[in-house]
Amino acid sequence: MRDWGAILQKLVSLKLADQPFPLSVFTIHPPSEHCWPTSLPVHSEVVEFYQICDGGCLGGFINFPRLSELEVVNQNWDEMFQGWGAIEGILKRSQHLVFATDAGGCPLIPDVATNEIRAFQFDGGTWESPLASGFDEFMYRIVNQPEPAADLWENALRQLEYQP
Repeated sequence: MRDWGAILQKLVSLKLADQPFPLSVFTIHPPSEHCWPTSLPVHSEVVEFYQICDGGCLGGFINFPRLSELEVVNQNWDEMFQGWGAIEGILKRSQHLVFATDAGGCPLIPDVATNEIRAFQFDGGTWESPLASGFDEFMYRIVNQPEPAADLWENALRQLEYQP
């Protein structure tokens, strides 16, 4: 089984753009000097992620914004959800944190009260079933159980195993 933290550290140590295909398709940024935004809820596992790297595009094209962008990303989603009638206020500032978007552009959100990771289908206005019971499980699945549509990512992970 692959350790997601170790995988991210190894990816950060490589310059992915200079790697052969398929690693060159993905991006990951070295950790930044920015502090966690005070306006956002603290989710310890997401904070750990940002201590290892500063976002990127991983897995089945899951996009993690840079830490410096995280506050604006959350504000933009919050503004987008205002005025949607029955779903107004879908993001509760003290409880929800948009930490990434999936390949379809839907926000991925851990609930700090339950720790569940869910995607919100903004085009249909509904929450998906939980993707994972927590961020660690979510990241574990990214590096150990890629979705069938993520063959390119699985090949990149295998390629990474042969990197010094």
